[in-house]
Amino acid sequence: MVLSTEEIRRLIVVAQTDENEVMATTALTDLLIEIMDNHMERHICKYYRKATVGGMDKDDIRQIFLIACSKAIEQADPYIGNPLLFILKKGKWAVTDELRKNYRRNLRQYCHSCGKETRLNERGGIPICPNCGEDRDGYVERIQFNHTDDGTMAQFKVDESLSIEDAVEGSLLVEKFRSRLSGRKADVFDLIYYHGYDRDSCDNYQKVVADKLGITPSNVNLRLRQIKAEWEEFIMSELDYEDYVRLSQ
Repeated sequence: MVLSTEEIRRLIVVAQTDENEVMATTALTDLLIEIMDNHMERHICKYYRKATVGGMDKDDIRQIFLIACSKAIEQADPYIGNPLLFILKKGKWAVTDELRKNYRRNLRQYCHSCGKETRLNERGGIPICPNCGEDRDGYVERIQFNHTDDGTMAQFKVDESLSIEDAVEGSLLVEKFRSRLSGRKADVFDLIYYHGYDRDSCDNYQKVVADKLGITPSNVNLRLRQIKAEWEEFIMSELDYEDYVRLSQ
């Protein structure tokens, strides 16, 4: 049951002013339960994807949101407008602030000319590699170095529910695609696809692959994104639309 604005006002007053600690705590708890049950998900679900990119998960986002809401309950004026909107806004601001800080902490630069991963470096808004001076458009890329598994390689797994003909066709396509890869992209692909260092067998498969190859996890992630882009281009050129849908289901 969703509480009315008047009921929320009364709970805020009790949480802020009641000298009985039990009553105040109960009112605060009731307000947080109302927020969790009826408001939280629709206000923060859009941040879940951004959280995983930054190395957090859904529970981290929920916790940040609820802590901020709890503090906002103590600050809210119950007699101005709808105090719940103020509380929810404070919760969302806390989430976006944490995501912004986390994004900055995890942002690095990768130079395609010299292959070095470095700190951020730019001049006049243009990224410049501090190692070799590369500044051409597209040669210096900003990347996240603290990634969780985004399931990039899952699309290459042959679904056991496919018919024998479709499974064979899918495997042959993967083999043909693999022949196009070289360098680090081939190394990353082989360790994940052929040697089984994937999200099903490793807690952090990108870190494991990075350790195996002597490179950074962000470098692995970069190769995975390149592989994914090449795969999408390859598969659309090899199959007509009906085949693509059938093998992707």
